[in-house]
Amino acid sequence: MRSYYTLYKMIYEEFHPDIFKEGPNPLNYFLCKELNIPVLDLKIKGKFDKYESKNYSLEIHEPKSIFRAIMENDKETFIGLASNDGFDPKMTIKSDLYPDEGGNFSLIDLCCYHGAVDCFKFLRTEFNSFIGPECLWHSFLGGNQEIMHECLKEYDPDYESMKHSIISHNIDFITYLANEYDLEIQLFYCGIYNNL
Repeated sequence: MRSYYTLYKMIYEEFHPDIFKEGPNPLNYFLCKELNIPVLDLKIKGKFDKYESKNYSLEIHEPKSIFRAIMENDKETFIGLASNDGFDPKMTIKSDLYPDEGGNFSLIDLCCYHGAVDCFKFLRTEFNSFIGPECLWHSFLGGNQEIMHECLKEYDPDYESMKHSIISHNIDFITYLANEYDLEIQLFYCGIYNNL
C-alpha cells in the first residue's frame, strides 16, 4: 500500500488532479492527512472521519496481529496467534483497504487475497477452513498457484474469476481461464481496471 501511496502522492504533486472527483477513498484520506488538504465536502469528510476513528494507516494491519501475519505469510507468528485461547478461525475483517464484495473477509479469504500459502495450509489442515467462491476469486489477486489449485478443486471458475484475473493484470491467468474454461475476456473490466 505504501508504494501505491508514494506513486499517488507523486502524481498529485506533479499534476494536481481533483482528488475528490471520484469521491472518498483511502489514498485520498492519507494524502489529505499528510499534506493538510482541507476537506469541504461533508460526505467525504464523514468518510474520512470514519477512517480516522478506525485508525487506518499505510501499514494496513497492526504489527504482530493475525491479519499482519497473513499479509506477510508469517507462518510462525500466525501459528502462535492461532494457538491462543479464544482464537476464532472463523473471524472476519471488513475494511475499506480491501475490495468490497458485499461482506467481510474471512481469514482463509485473506490468505487467498495475499497469496499466504503457509497460513492457508495451516487453516485448512488445523481448522478445515471452508473454501468459498470468494477464495477462488481472491486467489487470482493473490497469485499463488498452490492456493489457486486448491480452490479450483472446489469450484469451477466463473465470470468473477475472470474479472479478478483482469484486475490482477496477470495475462497468464486470463489466458488460462479463456483457454481452459472458455471464459470470455470481459473488455468492460479491462477498461475499468486499465488492463489494456
